[in-house]
Amino acid sequence: MTGSTEGGDQMTGPTERGDRTTAPTGRGGEELEVVGMTCDNCFAHVSEALEGVAGVSAVEVDLETGHARVLGVSLDRDALVAAVRAEGYDVAGI
Repeated sequence: MTGSTEGGDQMTGPTERGDRTTAPTGRGGEELEVVGMTCDNCFAHVSEALEGVAGVSAVEVDLETGHARVLGVSLDRDALVAAVRAEGYDVAGI
C-alpha cells in the first residue's frame, strides 16, 4: 500500500496512518539516508526492500531528501542497510 502525505513524504506498509512522526508504543525506528534515489521507481524499490526486512511494520521514504524512516520491532540496522544495498543504492554514514 502506497500513498502520498503532505510535504512530499510517502509512507508504505500495513500501519500507514496520518501521524508520521511517532512510532507505535513498544516499537522503535531507524533513520537511513539513502544515496542514489532519483525517481518514483527508486522510491518503490527502496520501500519494498525495507518492508521485506524482519520486524518492519512501516516504511516512510522522502524522495526529495533521500531519507527513509523505518518503524518496527527489534529492527536490525545492518539488515536494513543490506536490503537497500541489494537494490543498488547506498546508505550514507555507514
